[in-house]
Amino acid sequence: MHYIDCDVEEPNGHLFLNPKNNQEEVIRLLSPAGVDDAKCIKCGKCSEACHYNAIAVVKDKVLFFKELCHLCGACQIVCPVDAIIEEERSIGTLRHGLSGEIDFHDGLLATAEGGMSPRLIRKLKTYISEGINILDSSPGTACPVVETIKDADLCVLVTDPTPFGMHDLKLAVAMARSLKKEPVIIVNRASYNRLDLEEYCQAQQLEIVGEIPNDRKLPIFIPGETSLLMKFPSISIKKIAARIIESAKHERQVKKLAEESYFFQDRQVIKKSLESDEMHGKRPKEVVIISGKGGTGKTSLAASLSALDHSMVIADCDVDAADLHLILKPKIKESGYFSGGVNAKIIQEKCTACGKWVMPVIWLLKKRLRKVRLNIILTR
Repeated sequence: MHYIDCDVEEPNGHLFLNPKNNQEEVIRLLSPAGVDDAKCIKCGKCSEACHYNAIAVVKDKVLFFKELCHLCGACQIVCPVDAIIEEERSIGTLRHGLSGEIDFHDGLLATAEGGMSPRLIRKLKTYISEGINILDSSPGTACPVVETIKDADLCVLVTDPTPFGMHDLKLAVAMARSLKKEPVIIVNRASYNRLDLEEYCQAQQLEIVGEIPNDRKLPIFIPGETSLLMKFPSISIKKIAARIIESAKHERQVKKLAEESYFFQDRQVIKKSLESDEMHGKRPKEVVIISGKGGTGKTSLAASLSALDHSMVIADCDVDAADLHLILKPKIKESGYFSGGVNAKIIQEKCTACGKWVMPVIWLLKKRLRKVRLNIILTR
């Protein structure tokens, strides 16, 4: 069996599996680092091609902002004089070891390299081998989760019957089905009031493959203890594993997502232009609530603090799975969709048939033709 922790921003599988014979591998990618002044003609095409604003041409100078660069290679492709200088850039570290007979792999993203999470996960997934591969995903529905889930044989969504768990589950189901993956569900803290969860799973035709009871003894953490759940006779962990493996062996039909209001019931959208006087020239005070782990109570604390002063502005920046509205129940004044991406297309009359796009496409095709393997995804 192979365990791969794809939560590269906050890996913690090693705390339970306690792998031995660890080896580290630094992942480096070529990154734009500057321009050759002897070649550069300051045409600005590199800046125009960069949709992440990582390159700017100001007063005959080319400025690079490494933290914004996504290593897409567009600047090098459009440069007419081949003036872009590249150098190796470390985006993180992969770690490999053994936990008994379990082949262990995880990754640790370098500081300030948030945009490189999918790249590091892609490198980590090259260690998928024959047999059963369990990929432990990060929470949410953003690019790292999508990179982990795609090409998998089965997606297992772990939830609990709380309002927060229910809300995040709805987002995760929509994301999985948009990737043509029909998920199965494991319910944690199953002895909690779960009527709403059962109704939702029934409406969405979701299969529940296992339950873990709300036992106060379970959260006790023992470093290196891999069989903690096995010690509780009320949990048939072997039966759950057998159902997961059996589900992964067969192609699952992706069901149609039933109509669901993810945010507000009976919402009325009223468009209103807000005054932008920038607080009359004064910069407002900002308090940010963070933690290194999901489920610690950030949202509950933020909602409690908001009750102290009704004149404050509250912003839920958890854009992967925003749920502050479940507590505050605000009235919508303005609503709309935002897209930060672009759709690429070929302008035939400008195309010179240079063929620079061919190699990336061939690389993707070769990746798709890899030998089929049994991969199981766990996302929480």
